[in-house]
Amino acid sequence: MSSPLHDASESPYEQLEDPGEAESDKGHVPATGELPIQRGEYSGCCAPLYRDVQWALLEGHVIIMLYCYPRSFSEVPLGEQVGYACVGSNPIYWAMLIGATPCLLAGRWVHALTGQGGPVRHDELEVEHEARVQWIYFTDGPFACAAIFTLVELALILYEEPGMLGWNPQTLGLVLDFSIDAAYIAGNMLFLEAMRHRNVAQIRCAIVANGAFAVGLLLLLVLSISRVGWDTDWHWEQRATFAIRFIVVFFFIAATAIYSRLWSCHGDIDDAAPGRERCFDSHTLGLLGICVSATLVWAMLGCVVVYGDPNYIWNAIAGA
Repeated sequence: MSSPLHDASESPYEQLEDPGEAESDKGHVPATGELPIQRGEYSGCCAPLYRDVQWALLEGHVIIMLYCYPRSFSEVPLGEQVGYACVGSNPIYWAMLIGATPCLLAGRWVHALTGQGGPVRHDELEVEHEARVQWIYFTDGPFACAAIFTLVELALILYEEPGMLGWNPQTLGLVLDFSIDAAYIAGNMLFLEAMRHRNVAQIRCAIVANGAFAVGLLLLLVLSISRVGWDTDWHWEQRATFAIRFIVVFFFIAATAIYSRLWSCHGDIDDAAPGRERCFDSHTLGLLGICVSATLVWAMLGCVVVYGDPNYIWNAIAGA
């Protein structure tokens, strides 16, 4: 299904004046491509926030249409899609849109801190847009919120019960929660930087790292089920918990499948590729950063398996 965001005749974005500084998906969706819930321009003091919310609503709608509805919906004008009863009158659609919007906003704001709040380049490919917005932003937003909540919890413990900090299960769990969230976000920042500079080696390394992370989660899921018992008569809370974990694992496997489409989109590895020397400090540093992020996550997975409780990982990633 082709995303309406990339129809050249009806692009929702205005190109920036300086193609080298694609800092934001700014602009206003044309009238023929608006959703009914979008209300045009706003020039007040909250205009940047308003534009970001408009952007998140549009991207959230596109994600839902892309993955939850038949391909035939791609042929319907964007402004008419919500008019269908199975969309506009569907409470599940609105629940998904309400849930997707803050995830996209948080993810975009986190990456905006490092200048990654917009297209990776002025000629961003459709597959790069899909990977950046629908998967990287969508996951890094909740991860960043979880990391912030973990820091707040650590601060409250330090303030109220300083004696509770130390080498104990509670502190270990909080440190692992934050470390996994931070390492994953850092890896995705390096991934976007590699896409910005069309660095094939770094892109492929990031894809492999994401695949390794997905495999690690799958193994952790199997281990968690084994500890509960495959033949155990599970109560509904356990069923719900493991259903959430299964969805999370499936999500990361699907993300790796999407990222794999970037494997050859910029050709083969070229040591003389333009812009390679500008990827952070060097090509090697970018590769090293991605590898370190992946290794750190795997090391923490192993630490939990050997010394701790797999629930620490699930609390960081799935909240369950």
